[in-house]
Amino acid sequence: MIAAIPAKRLPVLRRDGERFLDELEDRCGVEVDFGGGEVRVEGEAGDEWLAGQVLHAVALGFTPRQAFKLLKEDCFLEVLDLKALARNEKDLQRFKSRLIGSQGKAKKTLQELSGAWLSVGSHEVALLGGYESIQLAKEGIQKLLEGKTHSTVYAYLERRIKG
Repeated sequence: MIAAIPAKRLPVLRRDGERFLDELEDRCGVEVDFGGGEVRVEGEAGDEWLAGQVLHAVALGFTPRQAFKLLKEDCFLEVLDLKALARNEKDLQRFKSRLIGSQGKAKKTLQELSGAWLSVGSHEVALLGGYESIQLAKEGIQKLLEGKTHSTVYAYLERRIKG
């Protein structure tokens, strides 16, 4: 299996690369070779798939520490395509701004309330966490993209958490 890593994420692999890739080999039971913008993974099919999920999470903007959570049975990765929801580039930029918020406050609050990690990319938002956490984060994201105020969305999420 070959995983392509976007150029903007290569510094993560270069900075922590050897340690990260060694840990990926150890924890997934695969052989990893990194060259240029590609990571080649070889091993049993299931092990390759798991390693690919971890690499995909790093490529989407998660830290290696966060990405390794995918090796647990109760952690999942889901990617929402914002481009599919946007009518034009202006919509896409507005969506990303609403999800990130001023100085990252909206993203941080969504993460704290839902329990899922979020990574907002050029045209997608990636969610990493437990099933319930991801579902809760998706509800909050949907409401923000519908135009609900941040305070309304946060209050909704707090009510959902309390049951």
